[in-house]
Amino acid sequence: SPEKEMETTSKRSTISFYPWLGPINHNSCFISAGFDSGLGDPLGNCCVTSECYGVMTHHLMSVCKGKVILALEGGYNLTTVSEGIRACTSVLLGDHPDPIDPENAAPSLDGMESIQTAGENIAPFLG
Repeated sequence: SPEKEMETTSKRSTISFYPWLGPINHNSCFISAGFDSGLGDPLGNCCVTSECYGVMTHHLMSVCKGKVILALEGGYNLTTVSEGIRACTSVLLGDHPDPIDPENAAPSLDGMESIQTAGENIAPFLG
């Protein structure tokens, strides 16, 4: 079904962003929500869509027992910031995230290397 395909794609893309969160039993998560990684932001130069922000929030809520705090800390394109905030807030309020286009779900190889390095560096502090 399209719903199952979206869920599989969403989980795959989110898990690739947060490989070190899975085995940890979090009571809550405080997230510094910088939307400068969003598509169209002039400084971040990344391509994270509002749908992806929503899916990441959805999966963080499952890892963090539904207790997620998002603190806005960045973003320099008002459209990108507002769309990202809308997607995250909608999920925090209980809505299902908007589907991610499967063609845009895979992170870049450079991005994956950076994520892997960050995960390895912070892993000792998470357990």
